[in-house]
Amino acid sequence: MAATLDETGAFEVRTDDPRPKFYSLEMLPYPSGFLHMGHVRNYSIGDALAWYKRLQGFNVLHRSVGTASDSRQSRPQLNAA
Repeated sequence: MAATLDETGAFEVRTDDPRPKFYSLEMLPYPSGFLHMGHVRNYSIGDALAWYKRLQGFNVLHRSVGTASDSRQSRPQLNAA
């Protein structure tokens, strides 16, 4: 997947883009907590807002959430599902 993202330039940032800028950042996760529906709600709203602003023609910078410690904490929960 990383190769595909590199090929398409999906996450490249251009400073000379003439479109108005929009920065979207959701509440950062607390890595020692368990996954719950509040995470889904928070990140779904932020994703929808960033997507909507892109459709309106904005140059959107939408920070992806997640760290290595998030992955270590959530892996056992996802495997148990």
